[in-house]
Amino acid sequence: MEWAYTVEFIEIEERLMKNNYQCTIGNAVLSSRPLSHIHQKTFKSQCCMFSGRVGGRVAIKATLADFGVTFISSHLESGTGATDFL
Repeated sequence: MEWAYTVEFIEIEERLMKNNYQCTIGNAVLSSRPLSHIHQKTFKSQCCMFSGRVGGRVAIKATLADFGVTFISSHLESGTGATDFL
């Protein structure tokens, strides 16, 4: 299995840090075929920030090496869209 992952947010809530719990939230592309041209794209504008987290919205872009098909995985939120990061 091929995969590419990018981190959007790192959880920093005090209750989690006390228990040595580390967590990241992000986007991934999974494939049974080889991936190439993997890039992280950061949104130009960030609609909503969450307390207890550090980071911001991103997307991950990857191409199926054998076929030249490109995929983008993102987590859109209200008030943002493709034009915010392209």
